[in-house]
Amino acid sequence: MIRKIKIPIYFGEIVIIQKEKLKDIPKKWAIDFDFHGYAATCYTKNTKSGCLRIVMAFMKPTTSEIIAHEAYHAVSYMFSHNGIKHDLNNDEQGAFILGWIVNQCHKYLKIRKI
Repeated sequence: MIRKIKIPIYFGEIVIIQKEKLKDIPKKWAIDFDFHGYAATCYTKNTKSGCLRIVMAFMKPTTSEIIAHEAYHAVSYMFSHNGIKHDLNNDEQGAFILGWIVNQCHKYLKIRKI
C-alpha cells in the first residue's frame, strides 16, 4: 500500500507506505539503508522541483505508538525544511500538524490492536 498526500499549510507531500517487510519498499521511494530490525522509518527524499517529500514506511501491521513516533520525525523534517524552530512556549503549530499526520496514517494503515 502506497498513498501520496499533499501537506496542508507547509506544502509538499507525505508518502505513506506499508509493506510486510521494509526491505520491500519500491526503489522509487527507498533510500540506500539497511532496514533490518526496523518496524518503521521516516525520511525525506528530494523532488526535482525542490518541494518537500517525506516518506513514512511501516511494516504491516503497525501500532499507534510507532505511528506517533514516526509522525514526530515528519514534523521535525517539515519544520527544518521551512526554517521553523520548535517553540516550547508556543507549540500549537507543531501539535496541529502532528495530529494531522497521525490522522492520515490511521486512515490508510493496518494497525494492530493492543
